[in-house]
Amino acid sequence: MAPILPQTSSPAELELRMAKLWARVDELESLSIQQRERLKLLEKGLMLGIIPDELKEQPRVQTAKDHGKAKTSEVTPEQPPASAAPGGETKAEEAKSQDLAAYRRALQHAQDKFNAAQYGQAIVGYNQIGETFADALTEGSQHYWVGLSWYYLKEFQLAEQSFQVLQQKHPQNPWIAHARFYRAKIDQSRGLNQRALEQLTQLLEEFPNQDLGEMAKMEIERLRERL
Repeated sequence: MAPILPQTSSPAELELRMAKLWARVDELESLSIQQRERLKLLEKGLMLGIIPDELKEQPRVQTAKDHGKAKTSEVTPEQPPASAAPGGETKAEEAKSQDLAAYRRALQHAQDKFNAAQYGQAIVGYNQIGETFADALTEGSQHYWVGLSWYYLKEFQLAEQSFQVLQQKHPQNPWIAHARFYRAKIDQSRGLNQRALEQLTQLLEEFPNQDLGEMAKMEIERLRERL
């Protein structure tokens, strides 16, 4: 009987698994912080001989999973049977409006994770956006934020891959120039200073009076000090 060989995972599956692992790390860190705060309250109560007020009524922290359950349990209002929705909207327009609202909620959720430096959870959220919503709606912007999240996790190869996907599939996306900036930063981290300098100089020429141009200028000055 031939031995059963282990199945190999695709790069996309490996990236998703890594993102979920980082998300789990974020969750564990959050739980650790909550436990430390709870211990502080208990110590305060023991020292004073009382139960701190903060522990008498502990509000339940709603997790992302609970949030999803709450959403699904909400009663959906009945839609009018007519082909046009109130206000003259057609069913197609109403569905598009609902998709946009759902997209904005999902984007805000992922952005909140990113702003809280919970980059693993942010990556999972942005990837779900890419799987759920059409490119016509997202314009591929999730690839930029996935790449930036990987960049801050110092997973430079994965970051570069996401930036490349954005540039190749969505060349008109407004985040393209910023993706180019961080690709130059990745080259810089690899010791490819001359190539990074060329990319940053080009960005400075294209965006001299914008924040991106200022960022490129500062990086150029640092690089020239090393060269």
